[in-house]
Amino acid sequence: NRYNLITITPFEHPDDRLAYALHRAGAFSVLDIGYQLEAGKKAMLSLSGRVNGSFGIRIPAGVSLAPGEIPENVETIILSDCSAIPMYAGLPEKKIVVQVTDLDQAVMAEEHGAWAVIAKGTESAGAVKPKASFILFRQIQSKLNIPVFVQGGGGIHTTPAVLAAGG
Repeated sequence: NRYNLITITPFEHPDDRLAYALHRAGAFSVLDIGYQLEAGKKAMLSLSGRVNGSFGIRIPAGVSLAPGEIPENVETIILSDCSAIPMYAGLPEKKIVVQVTDLDQAVMAEEHGAWAVIAKGTESAGAVKPKASFILFRQIQSKLNIPVFVQGGGGIHTTPAVLAAGG
């Protein structure tokens, strides 16, 4: 499964060199477009020309990237806001994944056509709610019919538990 390890460039910064290195190491690499849109577009186009195969992008809340600007080899679009799903849901051959911090957001993402969700628990950076990633994952997984991934809290005990639970 190519999604066993999804890597997202940190700090909402479009680091195409790191994304490329992660891609070469065998991870499914996701470039965070970040809040500096022109820098994000430049990094996305640079990465698009360098990778052998596909990669993903993450579009943070409040940032709008026109669907026509997304290269063909972007396979996955990760959104941090469910309200952005309709803008990208009609793109052919793109998987829409939404980072969620509670069950209500996860249900909303599935209802709006997301391919998968990422359970983002307290161990993750940025906006989170007071629930650990593994607990949030189990709560969401039992209610949805789409894949659920986990962000944060991947230690030596939690990661095998997530995998054993079907994550």
